[in-house]
Amino acid sequence: MLESFYRQGIRTPRTEMIEKIASRLKVYGHIEGKNVFYWFQNHKARQRQKQKEHNMANISNYLHKAHQPVFAAPRRNVVHEEQV
Repeated sequence: MLESFYRQGIRTPRTEMIEKIASRLKVYGHIEGKNVFYWFQNHKARQRQKQKEHNMANISNYLHKAHQPVFAAPRRNVVHEEQV
């Protein structure tokens, strides 16, 4: 249920909504408003961390590819002359 709200764009629910969500979740056990509040807070933090890691991986991949030559450097034909 919490994931569903989060996917719908609810990132920081107001107190009234937190209490409604907590009351609906009580069928699964003892859940208080603070549990719902902290879930949203922690979930946002985890999502931000994942996004940062994803962005850093993209930057790293870009930089790695940017330093690789697109075409191999041409080989030079060097003719070795024997010294007489």
